[in-house]
Amino acid sequence: MTRLLDGFRGLPAETEWLDFKEAKQSFDIDELGKYLSALANEANLHEQDGGWLVFGVKDKRDAASGLRPVVGSSYKASAAALNELKLLMAQGTSPSITFNRIF
Repeated sequence: MTRLLDGFRGLPAETEWLDFKEAKQSFDIDELGKYLSALANEANLHEQDGGWLVFGVKDKRDAASGLRPVVGSSYKASAAALNELKLLMAQGTSPSITFNRIF
């Protein structure tokens, strides 16, 4: 998975199905729903397996390394908080969508 993340961090630009957010401690729940829906739709249109919203990474690349810096995120860091968010997303979308935590 680290190789996948590093590959994403090195792309020249975000894509319709990939977006980076620092989200160090919080992220607006309504915005999260909009992002998940949009990324899922765009991934489908671009024949990707899924969309990616990556928290804890800056969206601007570092000039020296060419990679987007990892800044970390404590947003919904506990398993209980993350599961609560997944349930909320599934209940608030139609058709029901949710997400996976990869890293």
